[in-house]
Amino acid sequence: MKASRLVLLITTCILLVSCQPASTGVESAITLPALTETTQPSRTPRPTSTLFLTPAVPSYEFPAWLKSSNDHVLMFTYYHNNDHPWPNWYDTVLFLDVDSGEEFEFASADFQYAFWQDSQHLAFLHGENCASFDYGSIINLNTGKIERYSSADLSGKDFCAPYQARYSAVVSFMESDPPITIYDNRQEIYEDFNPQPEGVINISAELSPDMSTLAVLQNSIPSHENTQFAVYDFVSKNLRGVYKVSDVSRYFQFTSDSQKIVFLDDNLPCILTLENLIKECGVPIPKEDQYKYIHLSGIANNNDIVFVHNVFPDSGFYGGGICIYGVFTGNIKCPMDDLDFMNLKKDPIESNFVSNYKFSPDEEVIVFDYGEGCPTCDYFYYEGTAVIDANGNSMYDFHDDKYFRSSYIWRPKP
Repeated sequence: MKASRLVLLITTCILLVSCQPASTGVESAITLPALTETTQPSRTPRPTSTLFLTPAVPSYEFPAWLKSSNDHVLMFTYYHNNDHPWPNWYDTVLFLDVDSGEEFEFASADFQYAFWQDSQHLAFLHGENCASFDYGSIINLNTGKIERYSSADLSGKDFCAPYQARYSAVVSFMESDPPITIYDNRQEIYEDFNPQPEGVINISAELSPDMSTLAVLQNSIPSHENTQFAVYDFVSKNLRGVYKVSDVSRYFQFTSDSQKIVFLDDNLPCILTLENLIKECGVPIPKEDQYKYIHLSGIANNNDIVFVHNVFPDSGFYGGGICIYGVFTGNIKCPMDDLDFMNLKKDPIESNFVSNYKFSPDEEVIVFDYGEGCPTCDYFYYEGTAVIDANGNSMYDFHDDKYFRSSYIWRPKP
């Protein structure tokens, strides 16, 4: 991989610049308050922290490709010192233009999260989590200017909105009558949702991307038949409707517009429109050997689903990548099946499984982790991170400790 790398050091003493970030129209971006003079929280330097002992500067110069609107830019976060203990603080951000192979890397004071506030602003969260942090930093990639906001500055503002949804829903199988639990990711508060109706048991729950709707997959008890979707208004907690389905796995997804649910009824992909509870089903997924064991894991767009499949369903071994399947066309594409580092269809014992994949905003490139494990089991042994195009052409294979347990985020569309 050809790469030209520049390294910048963002010190623990950053000059405060009183300026409001420009709005780009990205729905998840927030309007930040005016800056106030605050005291920089002190941290006990580690032996490696001499990396940051450079004079404070008001701005930095970023390469032209990083300033552009190219959405084939990946941002990795990791820690330079592999012996760094948990909690998983990071100190380095690396940008990769997957088309040209150019890289740009810089270091920062330890941070818990780094994420795109929008396509031209990079945000850092310095502190334990989105509910409790010391300060947040914003870097304008065009001007190179840095702004810092104390936790008091950001009171009442959802600084983490572009990175993490405010709420998440889970079904706790630790209990015999599992409730639906809503977790507030900002205040770290758990709250049980409405109790389930008599005669059913909750299987799984999903919140719509716009946080307006909660969908719950339920089975009747004690027969565990007559599966149904219960659709709730998340704000009022009122039941909007119930739709009966048959042999549905517990994996289902909302479409990006929050208006539909996509699920697999056995091997039949279906779309349920929430406004009228009308179901449309497409072309059945072939029941060939490699598709005997699959589960829905995402949506490429509103008419394509993504599932993980096992190419060794009867061997006792696990291995497989993702497949992109047209709900109404039946077109199927499994771009990872012929990749050497996946070792699929060659050696079941040495084969790998895909985990934690993300499509680029234009859905032309995929970044993913791979390693030994299975998609619904309780184990996964990280082997590496790779980038391929949607046709299965290998672009990068990061079989490297530097990317171990790193996070990666695509630059969003402007």
